Amino acid sequence: NMTLMLVRKQVENQLINKDVTITAVNLPVIDGSRIHIEKLFHCIINNSIRYSAVDRPLVINITGEIVKGRSLKHRSAKNKTYHLIRFSDNGSGFEIKSDNVFNLYDYIMNPLPQGNAGIDLVMSKKICEMHGGFIAVDSTLNQGTTFNCYLPFASAEEL
Repeated sequence: NMTLMLVRKQVENQLINKDVTITAVNLPVIDGSRIHIEKLFHCIINNSIRYSAVDRPLVINITGEIVKGRSLKHRSAKNKTYHLIRFSDNGSGFEIKSDNVFNLYDYIMNPLPQGNAGIDLVMSKKICEMHGGFIAVDSTLNQGTTFNCYLPFASAEEL
């Protein structure tokens, strides 16, 4: 996938310095802004690198699949079909207290000690929404994090 190849090049030094492995399987071709999709990948991969665990090499697995909206719990997903791009890592993880990890106001009012760490997630949410999709997160402290990006499937009528 060209998008992943470009992002790997952008974060190449971090990949080497932090002993990062990225795998990708079944990545879709998204009908949308190439620049925004590249930024989405960059933000999430950058977030994984920033929050890698200190006691193990970081592994980021990126997978793609097609999912029906009716199988999702999101309020606007019912009659749509989506490309699900799942970014899973074995980083430090975190406790999820609410969906505020994607909230710009929360980022501004409660800045993280790692600098601009929260803004990557705010941008990821915005990019998904600009493309008619949404993002969800699942994380376990000291085990890792999974970001699920749902972007509309271009030919939903065919499914």
